[in-house]
Amino acid sequence: MNELTTNRDLYLAVTRLTESKTDSLPSLEAYLITLRQLGMMLEKRDSILLDDFYALIRDAFSIQPIRFDDAWVNEYVIETDETGFQGWRRAITNQIVDLHEMARLGTLQNAMRYFGVESPRRSHWVNFDVRTYLECAMTGTIGGWEPDDDSDRMFVSGPVAVLDENGRIVTMNPEDVPRPVYPLPVVSWDLFRDFLQAGQQYE
Repeated sequence: MNELTTNRDLYLAVTRLTESKTDSLPSLEAYLITLRQLGMMLEKRDSILLDDFYALIRDAFSIQPIRFDDAWVNEYVIETDETGFQGWRRAITNQIVDLHEMARLGTLQNAMRYFGVESPRRSHWVNFDVRTYLECAMTGTIGGWEPDDDSDRMFVSGPVAVLDENGRIVTMNPEDVPRPVYPLPVVSWDLFRDFLQAGQQYE
């Protein structure tokens, strides 16, 4: 793999992880348990170097996850002002609990779930498999997608609302919305938390 330096590099690297093994991917709950397990080892860091961030995403496919810990249910907090590592840990723990409870209640067997469902704790979900989760996490926070990429993403029909450089809401054709490529030397814990949220809710 070439050295990762930009958001585009990261997008391509992350989406390639799932290209050739769609049938053998872990459940999203199992994947996030492992990602949490690996992320906990970096608690003392203020941020994560880009190559190390990619390694977390990659290695969560190959390490045997620990079992679901019932204590995580008691850590669930819907509204929190936590930031940094603690905010990330809260977000990923919440997601694991959501998925565990939805699996137990049969929500994950609902064929219409990709149109959006609420977890038992009223958290909104639209993505339920690892491939979709990671692609939406990337596009929704870090970017890097291009129309010719081999993914299921496509432009929506009709104009979309976006913020211009002055912070005003304007309408624009989807093809004209900027898709900047920029250096990404590190990923903060707050960005990592937003990455998780986009994986859950971005379409």
